[in-house]
Amino acid sequence: MNQGIRLARAFVVALLAGLLAGIVLLVMVPVAMGWRPYTVLTGSMRPNIQPGDVVMDQPIRAPEIHVGDVVTFSDPSRQGRLVTHRVRSVAHSEIFTTVETRGDANNTSERWQVQTKDRVGRVVFVLPKVGHVANLVRNPAGVLILVVLPVLGLGFLALRSIWRDDEDDDEPDPDAEPDDQPELPFDAQPDPVSAEHGVADAAARPGR
Repeated sequence: MNQGIRLARAFVVALLAGLLAGIVLLVMVPVAMGWRPYTVLTGSMRPNIQPGDVVMDQPIRAPEIHVGDVVTFSDPSRQGRLVTHRVRSVAHSEIFTTVETRGDANNTSERWQVQTKDRVGRVVFVLPKVGHVANLVRNPAGVLILVVLPVLGLGFLALRSIWRDDEDDDEPDPDAEPDDQPELPFDAQPDPVSAEHGVADAAARPGR
């Protein structure tokens, strides 16, 4: 029973560790390549991108922007706030690129310009709900919930498993065979020669 519980715990821990490692790789490897992650705060791109999702952006030059791309840009109408919307139209010139974008859930578009030499972020993939975890880690309560408590819980389970193993070692094994002939101390062992003589004398007495 204990072995099954330990295997189940090991499987759950390995699964969680694998998921965490996968998320870390999906974030760290692109970042090492120069890509940038952004947490989506609003629902303007629903249903494809939800609040709390993380978008991974690949920096591209302005002339590489195409209709249908989802890009992250600095919106001048929102005091330079970063916005992630879909490109509806784009016009390139030698100096500027003029872009019209709109959120999939919005009814109005925004127009903005960047210099041709500048870069914007094009969304390559989305990590659902990862932004919620990132936001939690940024405050002490989140660190307590996501880091401290799980570590304490794993430590408690490990100590509990050790205590149970010690208790199992102290209990007698019900499958062990009983020892019907306990070994006598060395000085209490019968003399083989005397034992043989005693048997012989007993057998000889009836014949006298």
